[in-house]
Amino acid sequence: MRPTLILRGAAAGLIAAGTALWACAPFFPNWLLGDKKVLAAPSAYFTDSLRGLEPTGAPPFPGCASDDPYQQTTETDTADLRKAVEASGALPAVREKILTAHAALRKALILDKPAPDLAVPRGLPPELADYLEGAIAYHQGRRAAATAAWERLLARPAAERPLRSTWAAFMLGRNAMKHDPHGPVAPAAPDTAVRWFARTRELASQGFSDPLGLAFDSLGWEARTEMDRGRYDRALPLYLAQYRGGDGTSLSLACAEAMQAGPQALARAAAAPESRAILTAWVLTPDLGGDAPAKRWLQALKDARVKRSKGADRLAWVAYQAGDFRSAAEWLDRAPADAPMARWIRAKLLLRRGDLEAARQLLHQAAALAALDMDEENAWLYAWNTRYRVQLATGPQAQGEEAAVLLAQGKRAEALDGFLRSGYWLDAAWVAERVMTADELQAAVDRDWPAALAARFKPADWEGIAGGFIRPSPERLAYAIRYLLARRLLRDGRYAEARPYLPADLTPSLEILADGR
Repeated sequence: MRPTLILRGAAAGLIAAGTALWACAPFFPNWLLGDKKVLAAPSAYFTDSLRGLEPTGAPPFPGCASDDPYQQTTETDTADLRKAVEASGALPAVREKILTAHAALRKALILDKPAPDLAVPRGLPPELADYLEGAIAYHQGRRAAATAAWERLLARPAAERPLRSTWAAFMLGRNAMKHDPHGPVAPAAPDTAVRWFARTRELASQGFSDPLGLAFDSLGWEARTEMDRGRYDRALPLYLAQYRGGDGTSLSLACAEAMQAGPQALARAAAAPESRAILTAWVLTPDLGGDAPAKRWLQALKDARVKRSKGADRLAWVAYQAGDFRSAAEWLDRAPADAPMARWIRAKLLLRRGDLEAARQLLHQAAALAALDMDEENAWLYAWNTRYRVQLATGPQAQGEEAAVLLAQGKRAEALDGFLRSGYWLDAAWVAERVMTADELQAAVDRDWPAALAARFKPADWEGIAGGFIRPSPERLAYAIRYLLARRLLRDGRYAEARPYLPADLTPSLEILADGR
């Protein structure tokens, strides 16, 4: 809804008449202008900055989401048992007795402290019996007995264990971990755990049944095992593989934990290309990384004696974010000269030295490319909505920064056009209202934003522009800037000149406004 014009004297009658004509200049909480924002490092979302690090295509081990994994396990185990006893040819009464006993056992296993006298029901197929024997021992805290039962299951011929091979391998891995819900009755064996989790994925790849998604889960549990012994260089790639399958939180949490690790462990992560790329992406994320982690990460790179890296342009970005401009320049020397982020960070260093034109040219080049493989359609939301203060590393951000440089060079019309086309409406409006004269603005609008273009935009709701949840089209921009020009002309009393720039539904109000004035 357009704010109502409030005028003095005779114009007060306009309010009573219900006329809505916004002719006052708004407050401008600028995005890029002021507070040295153009000199600040751009940001990235973790999900966007990870793009390109993981392999493309469908993940080899999809997850199996469930609100109640215990119930899912019980239901799957029961369904498998039902099929097996029905195929065995046993009498109905015998089948029902087996199923009833199995249901009671499964219910008992869900309890925090299972009874010590639990036993596997008689008549179960051998692989199901072996697995349940191990499950009983595991839940009772008898880890050695659990290991023996599951290893016995896996020692059977492959044809005799199609249903529980992945289950047994996965639980052998869990049984060997340091952190276990039932306590380490036997000493933890992380190497053994890692081996069994890898075996789980191998068995799933061979076609053994995995309805619970244990191959996918094994990635995270193996990563947790490596994290427990400070091997973040091995853990983070595993979490990245799990991230591909739909786990959106574990990788970020693991990065946060890694950044708090001791210098030696963090240096090992910095030395490994995969974990280095992942942690670099995390550090560049607003509200996750920031100045302190960036400085810590730069030190880890120095401790690891990393001199060359595939992502040198991103490491220059990290250094700039940390305020270490010397390191940023050094990493830029090691980065491809045509990398978008290398151009962007080099431009900011030039701005700090006062070389505006050289910086502007680099920003112009960066704006023509995607600095990151980000969803720029979504990024426009943040340029047009003042509730958010995230400066995303996208083409529009670089284009808006170029517009700010143009303004510093005194090129007001070019700056206005740049702010508009990059989506920074509030900065464009500030230039149009506070920097340009009305005549300058009128000339620029007539040249770049003709009435025919604005006429093709039919706003159903003014909030569509004010909120900016849709990427601004040329038609939308033309409508908005022409309407702004009309308001400026109205404030100067230039009613006739304002008429061509007003939205069609407001032109009848001109005579009333003139009379009121």
